[in-house]
Amino acid sequence: MFLFCLIFSALSEAEIIMATEENGDSSRCFLVGKKTDIIEAKRINLTVGDRDIIVIHHQGTFYSMDQHCYRE
Repeated sequence: MFLFCLIFSALSEAEIIMATEENGDSSRCFLVGKKTDIIEAKRINLTVGDRDIIVIHHQGTFYSMDQHCYRE
């Protein structure tokens, strides 16, 4: 099972959003983008590791999820 969580960090004066992919005992971080850019766009599509995800900003909250069902 994969878990994606969004992490906010401060880099210079821009707020950056990172995604963490957790699989069992390992985890990796990926740059998602600037918080302000995602708020303006309302959603972005990106690839984290080998998975396609969508990050949505809705009513002040960020959500992330897989774009595809990976069940076999």
